[in-house]
Amino acid sequence: CMMTGMPADCRSQMTRARYEAANWHYKFGYKIPIDQLATRIADINQVYTQNAEMRPLGCAMVLIGFDDQGQPRVYRTDPAGFYSSFKATGVGVKQQECNAYFEKRSSKLATMSYMETVQIAIKCLSS
Repeated sequence: CMMTGMPADCRSQMTRARYEAANWHYKFGYKIPIDQLATRIADINQVYTQNAEMRPLGCAMVLIGFDDQGQPRVYRTDPAGFYSSFKATGVGVKQQECNAYFEKRSSKLATMSYMETVQIAIKCLSS
């Protein structure tokens, strides 16, 4: 998990994500699937935008995990309650530049090795 935004909101959001994962494990006896955690966090964020007495959270979250078939998945949630799955994504101040960089290389992302993926991420961070 990676977060960006207001530090207090990030801590609160992370604590809530841990609580949701632990609660799921307690109820169902297995770890929460990454898509279900992303959905739950996005739903919580969306509730904060509806009520006048609650301030919307000022943080975005990137969740990385494996699905049931063992395939890696990347989800991004935003303060409005929107979440989506990506092959690669950026979040924060340079989000547009990062996503444009990944879009140019999107055809190669599915077949890259671990080291190639790390190299692309480092190049993206340095540009």
